[in-house]
Amino acid sequence: MATAAAQGGSDKPALRKPVFTKVDQLKPGTNGHTLTVKVVSATPVPGRARPGAPAAASSRAPRIAECLVGDETGVIVFTARNDQVDLLKPDATVILRNAKIDMFKGSMRLAVDKWGRIEATEPASFTVKEDNNLSLVEGADHQWDGNLFATVGAQVDIWDPDRSEPVNSFEWGKHTVLSVLFDPGDCNILIKSGSDRSLTLYDLRMSSPARKLIANNEDKLRCNSVCWNPREPMNFTAAYVHYLSQQQQQ
Repeated sequence: MATAAAQGGSDKPALRKPVFTKVDQLKPGTNGHTLTVKVVSATPVPGRARPGAPAAASSRAPRIAECLVGDETGVIVFTARNDQVDLLKPDATVILRNAKIDMFKGSMRLAVDKWGRIEATEPASFTVKEDNNLSLVEGADHQWDGNLFATVGAQVDIWDPDRSEPVNSFEWGKHTVLSVLFDPGDCNILIKSGSDRSLTLYDLRMSSPARKLIANNEDKLRCNSVCWNPREPMNFTAAYVHYLSQQQQQ
């Protein structure tokens, strides 16, 4: 019995190898990610002291930097804090263990808290795919009567919750998409606003955008938001910085 106990006591659970994740597999609200990334850029965020605090308090404010990190599948903004700032320097390659996804103003941010760890490692051999920025998602909307939803950033992506890849993607020009909205009267129609003052109509039954409108305003103000008329869903209103511009879907 003593021998059996000794043998049983010597058995240790085998350590599991971490499963590495790629950047393009990251989703909102997830955690426990282990991934190898290269730092593309690092931008310090100025610290702010609390109102009424002594001037010396600003020197003790946490150090924060927004770092663009990525791999061969895409990039994402990593929020580095305090000692992490020293590790995430441009061109450095690091391993992020037990990383999580936070949401900041509707945009994904990668972070490692006290339950995780950041390790410097050998320079990565991959080329970072900078044209797939997961933190550029500016907005999202769900079909009124359907299972699909749309996200916008560098392009318009149509998603099915049961799939890990977009079922369709639309792009018309090189600009940032600011908002997207499904038509309440037709779940296949959606409209998006772009940083180039454009409004673009999409039909999911078509392989390309249906129509693009460019706002004619002297100040070149960009469209901040779009809203469909719930009683007459063939009409929509586009909101700009200082005034409203109405267009009618033809």
